[in-house]
Amino acid sequence: MSDSLTPFEVDVATARSLLDRGEATLIDVREPEEHAICRITGSCLLPMREIPGTLDSLPRDRKLLVLCHHGGRSARVT
Repeated sequence: MSDSLTPFEVDVATARSLLDRGEATLIDVREPEEHAICRITGSCLLPMREIPGTLDSLPRDRKLLVLCHHGGRSARVT
């Protein structure tokens, strides 16, 4: 669920701006094998299956931008 302050999706320019200003953390929820092939510098690899056990360690002081290959896993995690 989202509201005007917390959209479900953001475009690339908005994501870049949030990251540049230190207002967001980029979380890659793909598997390590996928991440090894192609990754965004500065992203934090946290495979989808590990999310439930790491919720308490995720930053609470900034937005979390979640990405995967096609959008299905990132949508489920979000």
